[in-house]
Amino acid sequence: MELHVTEHKSSGQLRAVVTLVRVFVAGDYQYGYFVDEHQLLALLDQKSKDAYLSAGNEIRLEVAPVVAQCVIDMGVTPYAKRRVA
Repeated sequence: MELHVTEHKSSGQLRAVVTLVRVFVAGDYQYGYFVDEHQLLALLDQKSKDAYLSAGNEIRLEVAPVVAQCVIDMGVTPYAKRRVA
């Protein structure tokens, strides 16, 4: 499943200060989920972490459905949360 991180993303190095990033899951662009960037990176494998930190202001990552569901579960949104896994 695709994660699309679009706002407040670290680049080059993870910020020491906890930052919420906006993540859209599986092409659902209704609102997205605001997720702690440190927690998001903890869910990713090393290849995805490297790609994330080397990207500019936004990135699209392919992840397992269980990772996408974790992002949804820990994310903040005013809308009903979806089930993808």
